[in-house]
Amino acid sequence: MSPFADVAFTQCAVEAISPFARRIMAVDGACSRPAGLRTYIVGHGEVALVDPDPASGPLMQAILEATEGERITHVLISHSHGRRSPLGAQLAERFGADVVSGAAGLRDGERIYGRDWTLEAIETPGHTPDHFAFALVEEETVFSGDLVTGWSPEAITPPGGDLSALLGSIRRIQQERFERLAPAHGPVRYDVAGYLHDCLEDAARRERRIAAMVSAYGPTSAWRLATQISPTLRGRSAAEAHEILAHLVRLTSRGDLVSTLPLGVFAQFAAKPRATASGRYPLGISGQDSGARLSA
Repeated sequence: MSPFADVAFTQCAVEAISPFARRIMAVDGACSRPAGLRTYIVGHGEVALVDPDPASGPLMQAILEATEGERITHVLISHSHGRRSPLGAQLAERFGADVVSGAAGLRDGERIYGRDWTLEAIETPGHTPDHFAFALVEEETVFSGDLVTGWSPEAITPPGGDLSALLGSIRRIQQERFERLAPAHGPVRYDVAGYLHDCLEDAARRERRIAAMVSAYGPTSAWRLATQISPTLRGRSAAEAHEILAHLVRLTSRGDLVSTLPLGVFAQFAAKPRATASGRYPLGISGQDSGARLSA
């Protein structure tokens, strides 16, 4: 995760990342360190915006200055949760641009055309059910939204996300052999296949560690595991617990663990026990619970 994820958009810097794409990057005005989210501008003259976020005055001003003399024809939103949709709607209304998103009916493989660019939608659920990445056809660049961050090779989901779907989406992008991955968080990555491989490996290592901890502790919760993994991190326990919960749910859906219902950060998970002669399972955790899903 980015160590600067909560830095406000007090200043915004614009730079080219390829012949066809520019990005607007948040800068902390106090120390001028890169931080926050990335908004991308695709094309020249008639341009598309990818993930304008958040709905802040400095970012709006940076977009207007960066596109002065140009026309914004499309606003592409990788997914609908968080702060992306409000600013995208404002910009679309101001410039008469088309909003392109899963919530607006976007479909896998659909192409969006500009004067000198073509973007192809790639369905990448997991972070949210309606998450899309966008491939720039004219060059091997993919705007990956919140599929992964550029800060470090991780595969994590927010509360309500689907880790199994996310890992499948990462594999799909990995197989496309892109040369440049432009995420909404963190720097552009150029060894795309290798970086995504590292993301998948990190998820596998994390999952093995969590499964081992459940076996060692007996029935336990995501919250308890979070305090064991990060006992000194103040303010991180809730986020860590939700990340761990995504792995516990995945392990439960595979039949490796059983759990109490409803699933949540305080639900109890345990290695799947064998039934006794009476057909009962100990500790009130039954094999039938193993197919349970995380409630919204």
